[in-house]
Amino acid sequence: MMSYFVYPLIDVVEWLLLLFTIYAFAIPLGGLKRLKKRDSAAAKSSFAIFIPAHNEEKVIGPLLDSCSALDYPKSLFDVYVIADNCADGTEKLSLCKGANVIKRTNSELKGKGHALDYGFSEVFRFKDYDAVVVVDADNLIKTDFLRIMNDELLKGKKILQGRMDVKNPDDTWVTAIYAMSVWVSNRFFYYAKNNLGLSAALGGTGMCISSDVLKKIGWGATSLTEDWEFTVKALINGIRTDWVHDAIVYDEKPLAFGQTWRQRLRWVRGQFVVAFRYFIPLLKRGVKKRDFIALESIIQLLMPVYLITIAVMSVVFFTSLRQYAFDPFLGKILFSPYWEALWMVQYGAFSFAMPIAASVMDGGSKATLKYLLLFPVFQYSWIPLAWVALLTHRNLEWMHTAHTRAIDLKQADIKIVLDPEVSPALLEAETIK
Repeated sequence: MMSYFVYPLIDVVEWLLLLFTIYAFAIPLGGLKRLKKRDSAAAKSSFAIFIPAHNEEKVIGPLLDSCSALDYPKSLFDVYVIADNCADGTEKLSLCKGANVIKRTNSELKGKGHALDYGFSEVFRFKDYDAVVVVDADNLIKTDFLRIMNDELLKGKKILQGRMDVKNPDDTWVTAIYAMSVWVSNRFFYYAKNNLGLSAALGGTGMCISSDVLKKIGWGATSLTEDWEFTVKALINGIRTDWVHDAIVYDEKPLAFGQTWRQRLRWVRGQFVVAFRYFIPLLKRGVKKRDFIALESIIQLLMPVYLITIAVMSVVFFTSLRQYAFDPFLGKILFSPYWEALWMVQYGAFSFAMPIAASVMDGGSKATLKYLLLFPVFQYSWIPLAWVALLTHRNLEWMHTAHTRAIDLKQADIKIVLDPEVSPALLEAETIK
């Protein structure tokens, strides 16, 4: 009797896992398309660049220098640092670097989402812009970032996500494999989805949002993953996120595995919260409006559920292999061709082929490839992370990632970030202590 109900359930799970794998293997094909050379339009769009900062005195200086070096008319953009409950010299340094400072003192509503909500409302009370850009305080921004975003806005696009590269990929083995993960996601997921006509997702930094969208649907994204929450909120309103592969910001990645664990745990917790909150509205949007983009985005929304399912199947496999290899019940799980195909495709393509291809295609540091054998360790650590996040998803405490070292424009050795012909004085400027 048990097998009468369980076997069909196992078949359903296996087929869903197989379809998920086929999907995950098909999407990257869109990333093989070469990036076309861009014809730049005249600068017309005005931008407000928002930098949420909580005690970022040690790292924010180089970012503000790179903002000053942007190859875009100075009259068309302003920089706003949201000094969010800061107890250091973030505010003073930002003012010295020429930025506008918005002080926020709210010890109860913590987190980047709340800071942005406050900053947007404060600025739009006295000045209008065509779009807002959000950049993290530890980042560097490429000189042509605003010019490229201007091009996309003039084409009528509303929500844009620039490519998030890594400015310290060679620091430790952790930053190396983290960088490879970022390069794979950039090229073979977000860029690929965009080429296939699907929606990308906001990534927390390098975001550009048209002001009329903010005025229409409001920000209101204050969960642990405010970027993903706003992405889904926009999809429910029929607005997709476009990926802009040649508009680049450079993010600093944690040096130790424990730091990456805490950072990613917050992300997955936040994704569970967003899934619980928006799954039904997104599904309704997809069905009622026959919106394929919304329906496809549900797959990404349910990614933690997929990881948990993989974890269950893995536990059964490794704990029961010897004892139940010939059991008609568990043998159906362990030796299913679907299950074997799942592992072969994921382990081979995702763990080795894609990191190499992404590094070559997008000019990533080749030195990171010496850690390639450790890349699967990082990738499969998402599975236990999903379990921990599910069991602790009610813990909504914001966990700030501390940054203790600044990488300036010269140390980063990113020549496309600052062109000496644009602002030679900045190359010699020292960070204000």
